[in-house]
Amino acid sequence: MPADALAEFYDQYGSRLLEQNVRVYLQKKGKINKGMHKTIENEPYVFFVYNNGLAITAEGIEFSEDRSKIVRIHGMQVVNGGQTMACLHQAWRERKDISGISVQVKLTMVTRNISDV
Repeated sequence: MPADALAEFYDQYGSRLLEQNVRVYLQKKGKINKGMHKTIENEPYVFFVYNNGLAITAEGIEFSEDRSKIVRIHGMQVVNGGQTMACLHQAWRERKDISGISVQVKLTMVTRNISDV
């Protein structure tokens, strides 16, 4: 998934995307987050290789007519990778060029009763 799309999701929905994520964003203070920011700024082309990506759940997904693209995700929650998403959002807000960064995303559909647990 393009990093700028993730940053825009975070900009629009903020911490609501992370309600089912057990961790909060640790800013640039921690070793891992400092490393992510350094990679974003100095070697964005290797971000995909160094990063484990995101695990996202959704209650519904809408596809384009030819089913080649996702056009809407309903009930999206980042259950793992909140630090990655927040780091990308912060870099985007600081006007860093994240347009060439891709992030691996595992997207899992869940039913309403499972996501309420």
